[in-house]
Amino acid sequence: MYNFLKCKLTRKLNIYKTDHSNKFGFLNKFLKYSAKHNSTNSFFKSCFVRNIYGGIDVNMQGLESSDYQDKNEFCRSFKEKIELVNEQEPIKAISIIIPCQYAEVIPILSNDGFKLHYAKNSSIGMYKWLDTKIESKIPEYPKHQIGVGAIIVNSNKEVVLIRERYMRSKNNEKWKFVTGLVETTENVLVATQREVVEEIGIKNVEVCGIWFLREIFPIRMDLHDICFFNLCVVSDSIKTTDLIVDSNELLEAKFFSFDEARELLNKNNCTKATVFGLNKLFDVIDQCDSNQNYLDVLKTHVISYSNNTETLFKFEVRYHNKKLYS
Repeated sequence: MYNFLKCKLTRKLNIYKTDHSNKFGFLNKFLKYSAKHNSTNSFFKSCFVRNIYGGIDVNMQGLESSDYQDKNEFCRSFKEKIELVNEQEPIKAISIIIPCQYAEVIPILSNDGFKLHYAKNSSIGMYKWLDTKIESKIPEYPKHQIGVGAIIVNSNKEVVLIRERYMRSKNNEKWKFVTGLVETTENVLVATQREVVEEIGIKNVEVCGIWFLREIFPIRMDLHDICFFNLCVVSDSIKTTDLIVDSNELLEAKFFSFDEARELLNKNNCTKATVFGLNKLFDVIDQCDSNQNYLDVLKTHVISYSNNTETLFKFEVRYHNKKLYS
């Protein structure tokens, strides 16, 4: 009786397999793949993520070292997995994050059509465009760096200027504003406060808002440099002798009266960004009435920060001293 039922079920299964050959073909291939690559299969299940653009994102940072046996074996398994997923639903592109300890897979993936996308301190990004009907829609890796500048003034009509130890123009005699780059975990407001503390040692500074924007391109590594110059106010009690200069980066830091700063401009002894920022400062001050607090007037001319410092309003862009839009 058992043999009879077994033969009958086998016959029915063969008929069903004939009618559903495509489904069983995929299933058999998948089961064969799973048996062959049992260790890395758990990684592929958890780290193959479909994105909203019809592609697959893979992060090798989730790969346990015990599951990684050999670079060739991994790349072979990776390629088979892509083919299997693509059979289920076509993939437009696949991107992969490769930690530096697995960098040996890069030449193999490169030979298989993957392109380098970016390199960070601890990982490398690669991608492969698979959709043959349209051109690659994967954007370039971010090519801008964000900087900040601090236009530091007080109610005595003084402004802080510095001379850097290292400058692009080879002329470190020129005076400029405190500047620096925004770090990964910062916004523009926090970065400005940090740079003021690091470069000249002023801890209590009020960052009122953005005075102007400056863009330079290309700079090193073909990056675009966008710098947010912020109007900052400090106490009158702070003098030049109170400034704690970072000697690794600066030669000198000093409070200048506005008249002295104007003289520096006339002698062409300031960087271009400093010339623009000071001229705008003086334009506003010259229009102030004698009974007006000039700091209050200056604060009405900044691009203000909202309470959460994420939204900007009253936006105005200038390029070569010409207003573009607001």
